Amino acid sequence: MKYTKNKINYFNLFKIPQEFCINKKLLKKNFYTLQIKYHPDKIKKKILHINKKKIFSYNINQGYQILKNDFKRAIYLLKILTIKIKNFKKLIIVDQKILKKQFKLYEKIEQLKNINHNLNQILIFKQIIELKIKKNFSNIAFEFHNKNFFQVQKILYKLLFLKKILKKINLLYDKKNNVS
Repeated sequence: MKYTKNKINYFNLFKIPQEFCINKKLLKKNFYTLQIKYHPDKIKKKILHINKKKIFSYNINQGYQILKNDFKRAIYLLKILTIKIKNFKKLIIVDQKILKKQFKLYEKIEQLKNINHNLNQILIFKQIIELKIKKNFSNIAFEFHNKNFFQVQKILYKLLFLKKILKKINLLYDKKNNVS
């Protein structure tokens, strides 16, 4: 069955404020309440009603997946606010500082690849990147609050890159850990 995307405001659907900082416990509670009410397995009426409930249940799941994830929620909130998300490649050209930081992080990973069996250095680097990710999410919350949406987009770009770096670090750690 193909599900169609309705133009549903997920913040309204889950009865939470349309903000970056949300109460995730309330989101989860409202998600379960909606699924109990609208899950297709809960109704035994006409097929038309079942199909509508399947579509609505799908949208509830989609909304929950978006809103519970800080990164996806930030992008979704920008879209709701009708801010066009700039092409991330253009942001690289705009901000050379970000590009230089990216090169330094890649260099660090290359250095760690060449160090034999030192998992502690990899773990320390991983913790540094995780802290940067956490800090950037705090910065996004601040910039949303101040309605500085261009800055939100730049931070999202940084986060996208940091997540790639974190993935590479995890792969490197797993590879070195298996060799040990």
